Amino acid sequence: MDYNKIKIFFRLLRVKQYTKNLMLFIPIVFAREFFHPKPFLHTALAFVGFCLITSSTYILNDIIDAPKDRLHPKKKDRPIAKGDVSIKVASSIGILLFITGTLFVIRSSMLAFAMSMVYVLNSFVYSFYFKKKQLFDVFFIAFGFLIRIYIGAFAASVDVSPYLFLDMFFISLYLGFGKRRYELFTMEEKSQDFKEVLKYYSVYYLDQLMVISATLSLGIYAMYTLSIPSKIFFYSVIIATFGIFRYYHITHNLKSGEPSEELLNDKLILFSATLLVLYDGVILYFHF
Repeated sequence: MDYNKIKIFFRLLRVKQYTKNLMLFIPIVFAREFFHPKPFLHTALAFVGFCLITSSTYILNDIIDAPKDRLHPKKKDRPIAKGDVSIKVASSIGILLFITGTLFVIRSSMLAFAMSMVYVLNSFVYSFYFKKKQLFDVFFIAFGFLIRIYIGAFAASVDVSPYLFLDMFFISLYLGFGKRRYELFTMEEKSQDFKEVLKYYSVYYLDQLMVISATLSLGIYAMYTLSIPSKIFFYSVIIATFGIFRYYHITHNLKSGEPSEELLNDKLILFSATLLVLYDGVILYFHF
């Protein structure tokens, strides 16, 4: 078995990015349906299928961005940019993943399938147009996260509360602006060659947008905790605040901030996220 080829294949699919798709399970968690077999199974089917669909969109994006990715200190090692996988082979893999993923999502729910196609459309218009437009670029990234929430909700046949919608929207903006800040620092004078949209941003501007997004996200989450009939649920705001502050520290003091990497590699963010899920889960499901 050629482990090098397997590693290249996994990098082509961006398997690490699948952590974002765990957001599909958020609706059933907060709807208290996580341990019910049918909603969980349908969400799991949608998750597997959507992971394959997102991989197909990543492949498309990598094909489009290959020339500029070669200018990036990290993205130059992506399989297509590096030349490990040809555009023809990558295209074939992308089509196969898209078809297979679509079948899984359809099996979970037709509404989830329809929303998955909205995600694909969002990815297309982002890749071909809005990624070059100031603010629109980050907003369309945030839309991608919100679409994930609705895919999970439709798969499990549960509602998305206004609190969940707004909180996910602002936390997505927060992470998106943090990523742009990271890209500005990483590329320095070459940043505009790598991403044209970066010429419209400055570190100071992105700092203000991150603060606004973080404040709104925490404020809405705090309001949500107070809406739950529990005497101790609101204490989880402390944990959420720590996680928000930790990511801000990473982007400002450690000159990093790629969300898909930091959310997996930073021990304090992992700890706070795990603790928040456990704390909220115990209260929601055991009615403390």
